[in-house]
Amino acid sequence: MSRSRLTRSGSALVAGAVGLVIAGVLAGYRELLILALVAAMAVVAALLAPRTRSRVQLRRRVSRKLVQRGDELEVALRVRAPVTLVGLRVVDRLDDREIPVGIAHLERGRGVEARYRIRPRERGVRRIGPIGEERSDPLGLAIRRVEHDVIDELLVHPVVHTLAPTTSGAVIRQQALSRKRISDDPVSDFRSLRLYVPGDDPRRIHWASSARVGQPVVRDFLEQRHTLRLVLLETLESTITAPGFEEAVEIAASLAIDAWDRGLASITRTRDAGALGSASPIRDRNDVLIQLARVNRTSEADTAEVNRVLQSLPMIDQVYCVTGPDSPLLRSLIGSPRYRPYLTAVQVAGEGPIQRVPVTTIRVRSAEEFSSRWRAGRIA
Repeated sequence: MSRSRLTRSGSALVAGAVGLVIAGVLAGYRELLILALVAAMAVVAALLAPRTRSRVQLRRRVSRKLVQRGDELEVALRVRAPVTLVGLRVVDRLDDREIPVGIAHLERGRGVEARYRIRPRERGVRRIGPIGEERSDPLGLAIRRVEHDVIDELLVHPVVHTLAPTTSGAVIRQQALSRKRISDDPVSDFRSLRLYVPGDDPRRIHWASSARVGQPVVRDFLEQRHTLRLVLLETLESTITAPGFEEAVEIAASLAIDAWDRGLASITRTRDAGALGSASPIRDRNDVLIQLARVNRTSEADTAEVNRVLQSLPMIDQVYCVTGPDSPLLRSLIGSPRYRPYLTAVQVAGEGPIQRVPVTTIRVRSAEEFSSRWRAGRIA
């Protein structure tokens, strides 16, 4: 796409031409009208002359495609042209913001690389580009701008707040230890023998012992496993404001990354049908950051059903439900015997009323407040 605009000199020449026309008509001097016509022709030529096809070649390289909101990101732009260009201005874009690139002169056949930094201010899927190329005509009357479709997608994940060990850390570390539970897995450690009860797997019957006692006896096993943290994010737009939702996303990210840093298995699920998340523990730290970079506050139509969010989840030891003042997801968890014993509600709210719930609750206004209270051990 190409478009042109007048420079200050071009605008001044247009104003002068209009003045000459008026003066020529009032004074009856044809010479002034001829001068006005020449000025007008010069402006028209300046606007039309630069409409040739651009021969500038551009190639952008971004240092990384996943970045935390507010962090700087380095970009390298390689510019090349088969002709010498003077008076060149190159402008990159991040969403609706223009970023001037320091290139003003190109020699024929010799490429120039410019490096600059961008700082994404909003979480989500952001767009870098297109790149604008600006050049003026030889008289400096008009500037032509050509848009080059050099576009990159940037994933901006929420700010991750540090949740360092605190006075409540003893409880967290206790939960992080390996836990033992009865398992049907015959590969697990043998625990003891007991009488058979209906529903037991016949493969676990110990026949020699059964023969001695005169009735079926089965083997119990112990399974060693680590704590599994489940982080649930409510996205339904009627339950939280847009600013509150961004704070909630940061809290969810902080809880998930805290589990990763501690060596705990974790699962992050949201009610955004487009960023639901896996029902299995994350295998890479960036998995949850990418998920929470893409998550959105959702309408009723785009919100996943609670049953779908909780479907196929393994045994859970910690459940953190991050919501606004009210949440259908939180109410469902409170009514579930499977999740309620391990449930902590994190409610993000402003000045309005908040739903009181009969489980451990952390009520905050921001992710920064949540992080501060967590580190201080004030989590109830």
